Amino acid sequence: MDAATRKISRRVPLESRQRTQHSCDRCKSRKQKCHQVPGEDRCRHCERYNYDCTTNKPRKQRIYGSVDLVRSRIEALEGLVKKLIPDADLSSVDSMREIERSLNNSLPEMGCSKSRSPQPQSIQEKQPDSVDLNEELVKDQQGQEQYIGPASSYFFQMKLRTLLGSHRQGPKCHMLLFGRNPSEENLMGSAYAVLTETEIREIPMPSQMGVGVGAVPYPVPLLDTTVIDGLIRAYFDYVNVDFPILHEASFLHTFDIWRVSPHSVERPWVCGLLCVLILGRRISPLGTAETQQQKWWTHIELILPSIIFTSNIHSIQAFMLAALHLHNTNHRDACWTLTGAAARIAIAIGLHRDETICKGPRLAQELRKSLWWTLYSFEQIQVSSHDRPSAIEDTLCSTTSPHERTLGVGTPYWPPDYTIWSTQLVSILSRVCRALPNATSEAGLAALLSPVSGLLGDLARWHDSLPQHLSLSVLDILPNEYVRPVLLLHIQYHYTVSLLTRYSLLRYLGTRSEMLSAEPKQRIIETAAKICCESGRKSCELLLQLDARGKFNAVTWWDIYFVYSSTLVLTVSIMWDRATRQCEAPDNGALSLLHDCAAVVTLHSLNPMVPGTMRRWIGIICDLDVLAHEKLGPAPKVPFNNQSEFISYPSTANAIVDPAPSNFGTIPPYYNNGAGMQSSVEQYYPPMNQPMMSSHEIHNNPVLEMPYMNDNNGYVSWDSIESMLLGAEAYNPPFDWRM
Repeated sequence: MDAATRKISRRVPLESRQRTQHSCDRCKSRKQKCHQVPGEDRCRHCERYNYDCTTNKPRKQRIYGSVDLVRSRIEALEGLVKKLIPDADLSSVDSMREIERSLNNSLPEMGCSKSRSPQPQSIQEKQPDSVDLNEELVKDQQGQEQYIGPASSYFFQMKLRTLLGSHRQGPKCHMLLFGRNPSEENLMGSAYAVLTETEIREIPMPSQMGVGVGAVPYPVPLLDTTVIDGLIRAYFDYVNVDFPILHEASFLHTFDIWRVSPHSVERPWVCGLLCVLILGRRISPLGTAETQQQKWWTHIELILPSIIFTSNIHSIQAFMLAALHLHNTNHRDACWTLTGAAARIAIAIGLHRDETICKGPRLAQELRKSLWWTLYSFEQIQVSSHDRPSAIEDTLCSTTSPHERTLGVGTPYWPPDYTIWSTQLVSILSRVCRALPNATSEAGLAALLSPVSGLLGDLARWHDSLPQHLSLSVLDILPNEYVRPVLLLHIQYHYTVSLLTRYSLLRYLGTRSEMLSAEPKQRIIETAAKICCESGRKSCELLLQLDARGKFNAVTWWDIYFVYSSTLVLTVSIMWDRATRQCEAPDNGALSLLHDCAAVVTLHSLNPMVPGTMRRWIGIICDLDVLAHEKLGPAPKVPFNNQSEFISYPSTANAIVDPAPSNFGTIPPYYNNGAGMQSSVEQYYPPMNQPMMSSHEIHNNPVLEMPYMNDNNGYVSWDSIESMLLGAEAYNPPFDWRM
């Protein structure tokens, strides 16, 4: 007899059983035996009194074991809670409900409703007022209303201006960075099936404005082919390093094919080529006029509508390159739209999943990974700036870090394993952006186990785990090509830390007058505020170091935005320092640091290639410098600066002593050889540094392994967070950027 037969034979037949298998709800409530009648839908009691015989109530749970066993389980659970939340009060149900509210969690209902505190209802009624304080739409230059979240940099700036006693005049919440429709600022053009090299090299003449091409009685002058080659070279040497959208060898191979046979390439690739020329012109114009850029952008606008219907790699690249140009030219709203379209196409073609089978060589697979992480990083920094929901649900993404050796990007521009640590930091930034709504709320700022503590722990572990060749301690001995990536990696780290904690700094500054520093919640906010101040100061020092080494990019990348974000935090920290010291003059070192940042961006504003978005941020930085010195510093004695008349957005902060100029994006003198014809590229394009090879090559593991990022139990106390982020081990000594 097998085991199944023996098991069946031991069971009591149904007709011989005395216990009821299932009791109905009516009999349970009367605590009586429920007599089920075989073949009937109702028990005897429900059948007799004509009740509905239903079984919906849960079955009574039996507790197996002694009272001592249950007591030991409760003690173990209380000890676990005490380890996670040292200050937790577990003496009563009301105190546990208070912990529940601080964690934004819901405990199961207790049997006695009297023990529940009536306080949560009042808190829930008050929370929407604080959350919706900045929930308002802002108008762009087209009169359209657009959403910007309360944790955005814009509202942070407005709160800072209010604290400094400066109020903007004019319409409330009018965003100048959300510009007019860029299609209204065009030259006249016509759609082409596929653009040829001759059409791209055509130079628009002033006499041709508003005149059809057929009406021109003389041949249209053309740019020299070396100019096109020089613009492409400038793009790959300076822009693509920060924004790795294109693979240089693959792009140049297609470029050679397009020159010979234009109709053999796709229109999205031609659109990407035009964007490359526009972005390369920002680095070095090579004698091309502004009308040349307008003509290229006209061609792009004619091609873009058709790209939305094409789902491939070239479409994503074209959208992202066009989005970067729009972001830099006061069209951040259009940049947001194109980035979202690129994300949708990327998901549609499976870039977000490693499990997606990609036909073709291994290089094509790694290019897909590299493009996805560039898109993800570009989208997340916009999410952090605007405080908008991300278009990418990263819980469904499984793309690992690209393999540097396969792509051939590990040695000439980036240090080994750079992409692995960069993608890890982007993943943490994504989690920070998702946590901002809770982290900036009243309950989230002072929660004993808030998401801020866990994320700060992840950031501290990421920073402490960096390999030595990516740390700041070896910056002086790194190859010149590695300096900018390493500095930017640490600047982005401090940007993420300050983004997560800057509203704790504002909260602490606003509640300091209430004398609540002895409370545990206030100590938590104070710790986060200290971390924010330190990251803001450190970020400013690293940005000055970036400029002193000639690696500051003020024309195509986020360097100016990082200065803008860091100086906002630095200004608030100066106010906090003054309130803490209780004296009239704050630490002059912080004021000098703010002044140096304003000096650097003012110097870069003299470059005519600096686009409009960067100039807006430069104006705000200079205004903050002036306001901080007027409100918080000693009486300034500002000398006259005779260069201020050349700055597009003049400010009284421009009258400062300029440091040593940066060599990044230096524009050589222009010699006119007539009609845009250039004799040689070297005459106008600054010489490029030769790529330096690493003395050793480390194998890059493409698998992104970061177990603590998904560990929900990996919480640490605020004392540990403070020691990790403010201790001597986590921070290097301040740089002397005036080398």
